[in-house]
Amino acid sequence: MLSTALGLWNQLPALARLAVVCGGAYLFSLWGASGLSADSTFSVRARTQALVLEVPCDGKGLTWDLPEGHIVAQPVADRPATAPPKFVTVRMLGGARASITARDDGRWTMAFDRSDTLGCAPAPDFVTVVTEQAALPLSSEGYAYESVPAAGRGPVPPWLVKGRIQIGAELQFGAGLGTALAMPMLASGQLQARTPDPGTGQRRLVYEEAFDPGSMVDTHACLDESAGTLADCVTRSNSDVQGFVQLARGEGGDGEAAGAPTFDVLLIVKGAAIGVREQGAAQRTVGVTRWVQFYTTPWVQIFASVVATLATLVCVVPVFGARAGPGDRAE
Repeated sequence: MLSTALGLWNQLPALARLAVVCGGAYLFSLWGASGLSADSTFSVRARTQALVLEVPCDGKGLTWDLPEGHIVAQPVADRPATAPPKFVTVRMLGGARASITARDDGRWTMAFDRSDTLGCAPAPDFVTVVTEQAALPLSSEGYAYESVPAAGRGPVPPWLVKGRIQIGAELQFGAGLGTALAMPMLASGQLQARTPDPGTGQRRLVYEEAFDPGSMVDTHACLDESAGTLADCVTRSNSDVQGFVQLARGEGGDGEAAGAPTFDVLLIVKGAAIGVREQGAAQRTVGVTRWVQFYTTPWVQIFASVVATLATLVCVVPVFGARAGPGDRAE
């Protein structure tokens, strides 16, 4: 069969063979550039003053132990001004959402409510809260938590996270002045993308970038979706996210050097892409294309190096041969 194919190939005119080669190369490039590798792994490290977590519908949920603070059922106005701070444990089931926002006075707030983007109906006890004394009554609107200042707070444990996570927040200018609220944003961060080697199965680094201050990151690449299409986008992305959030260690020794606290975030995202949006710009979808996955394969790089070496020899050897002719010998 191979000889038959070679015979047919040799019968084609030179122009036709050139067209076949160019057309095949074009189709291969389209295939490589049009699809994203679904088995990519993204490592995200960030320091931020704002984060939103949506708990996945996997039946497991998340439990966070919070330091001393005030927590009450929504709305926040119901919190007694003289209520003493308490240690708090929050249990979140699938469909719950937690929003963390830093404040300029060294505190931070957390809002626990429902999410409508994960495709599961939250249970009546989608968020349960236990303090030092007893469990709080269930609330259909969620709960609001406010930490105490750094001077009166002990160590803060890390919090495990999973599900859809957004790091950073839209900067709002001209609002909230005089309310001790910060302008919460992503301060710094880095993204690394890895893809598995087809031969060894080990994951190799193929891309990395640093986030600009004020950017936003979405583990499901749905930052620009409207309210009507957001749930479908989150469902289609089907990303698996694991990681943790921890109060950052600063010059003050416990996370606040001055002003608003910051949080260190470490995420491992398994999926096709994540979304990054610089301040005032549209979302960029960051993923590993099939073409990148192909040409970063070690055997492809070795083959390309051999071809480049042979091409160099083909160009260089005739030059040296021409210089070593009989007429160039010294008398």
